[in-house]
Amino acid sequence: MRPALLMAALAATMVTACAAVPKATRFGDHKGILEVNAGEVNEICPQLFAGQRIIFDFEASQTLLFNFHYHRGEAVTYPVTEQSMARYEGTFTAPEDNLYCLMWTGRTEASRIRYNYRITD
Repeated sequence: MRPALLMAALAATMVTACAAVPKATRFGDHKGILEVNAGEVNEICPQLFAGQRIIFDFEASQTLLFNFHYHRGEAVTYPVTEQSMARYEGTFTAPEDNLYCLMWTGRTEASRIRYNYRITD
């Protein structure tokens, strides 16, 4: 292969590889409203890098099941184990680069969830 073609192919490969690197969820406030029906699950999973902190809270119109977790291969770690509640506030510092999930499961009735989270260094 000619040097010019080799360099063009190498540059294209490098751009593709860089595009595949996950980016952290942007800093700042994230807010929203979710709805979850009885027996259904809804979750939000921001990407955090090691050392970043997530400060989060929610308030639901009905009691539901909530947990905060992340996956490490097949294993699931629960910094907040599943509990029945209608509101919660928490802070967590990421031990590793990963997706960290706020997860709600509806119980007997549909529930409307107002959530907030902030990502900081």
